[in-house]
Amino acid sequence: MALNMSDSFIVRLGFEPNYLLVVGVSLLIAWLTMNQNILIIVVVLILALSTCVPEETAASFGYDRDVMLAALVAVIMLPIVREFFDLE
Repeated sequence: MALNMSDSFIVRLGFEPNYLLVVGVSLLIAWLTMNQNILIIVVVLILALSTCVPEETAASFGYDRDVMLAALVAVIMLPIVREFFDLE
């Protein structure tokens, strides 16, 4: 998450770039994915890696990092919302 700190998604959300916030967000994502299906963990890893690439690399692959960030948040929050509202 700290590979491209100058234009990472934390900075694009409006926060100052610091390593404490990066560690906190990383731990939060790890905690939210604990006890989840292995498929969800793999998808979160792939989406997290795709949101952390430089903008030029993402453009050369043909995707937008903000869309990948929205998908990452949705994948992380979906099991929590399902459990909270007992939708199983």
